[in-house]
Amino acid sequence: APNLALPSRVCEGRFDTLKIEVPWARIASRPVVIKAAGFEVTVEPYDHLQGVTDLAAKKRKEVRKDEIARADEDRKRRNALWKINLADIDGGESGDKSAGAKNLQKPKAEQDAGFTANLIRRIIENLQIEIESFHVSLRGCGAQAGVVLGGLSIATTNEHGVKTFV
Repeated sequence: APNLALPSRVCEGRFDTLKIEVPWARIASRPVVIKAAGFEVTVEPYDHLQGVTDLAAKKRKEVRKDEIARADEDRKRRNALWKINLADIDGGESGDKSAGAKNLQKPKAEQDAGFTANLIRRIIENLQIEIESFHVSLRGCGAQAGVVLGGLSIATTNEHGVKTFV
């Protein structure tokens, strides 16, 4: 994963089995569980900056600045349109400002995006990962060393260490 900027890279990796349990009927109140068995991975030292030229890095920075500027312009346009819509609602024919205030809701697309973002956040916060037979090895300089665990479990817990759903 080059975006992590870790000083190593994965050379080999495999699972004997991988099972993902998704409680579709209760996705907002039950955890998604990823179960794996026979996980083996081999990593080696790696310099991600090796071979990167100053020109390529400068070009990436320029492209990123352009993307940020474009996103900022889009945000400003959306805010301006939002303010225009609010002015239209407040200055409507009814003259009743409380009726206009009741209609001060985000557009449907923004509501859907908010719901989706909250759902994804809740799934990630409550994701459970269970791995049986976990083996990680590091190789380099003509040698190899590793760690073997009978199992590895990652889950959200309360302050007493008991698995919980948040």
